[in-house]
Amino acid sequence: MYESITSFFRFSSPTKPQHDLDAFATVDDSTTLAELLQRLEQPRQWHGRSVRALRPLADDRALLSAINHGEFALNGFRNRDLRTLFFPQTTNDKEQVRRHSAWISRKLRLLRAHALITKIRGTHRYRLTSTGRKTIVAILSACDPRLPNSRP
Repeated sequence: MYESITSFFRFSSPTKPQHDLDAFATVDDSTTLAELLQRLEQPRQWHGRSVRALRPLADDRALLSAINHGEFALNGFRNRDLRTLFFPQTTNDKEQVRRHSAWISRKLRLLRAHALITKIRGTHRYRLTSTGRKTIVAILSACDPRLPNSRP
């Protein structure tokens, strides 16, 4: 944590309170889950390169669940934060750390291409977009086994 006067701007930004409210707001939206999934299950272009479609009900569910953690709601998340969630065992092998970091970077690029996350300017952090928050909450709620009529 930075404790100097030069880092004060991070905590006193005029746009930060609105983002804080958006992070904890409940959403009443009439968009169906099928409409949300149709948009995500299409390949996209990202900076002139093709990016694969998301598979939110299969392979990418763990990724969506990880970026939806409450601890990331206010300040966002970094590659390092996701790396500790997906690869909890620590290693001193620099090659293995580099591979894990590259894997997370590819996942972040996938999420940015589908407009679920955005980069926080001037930092190494990312945060969920409002559309991403609605979409991820809807997908994870639909897949929750504790809820009636949810998908497995």
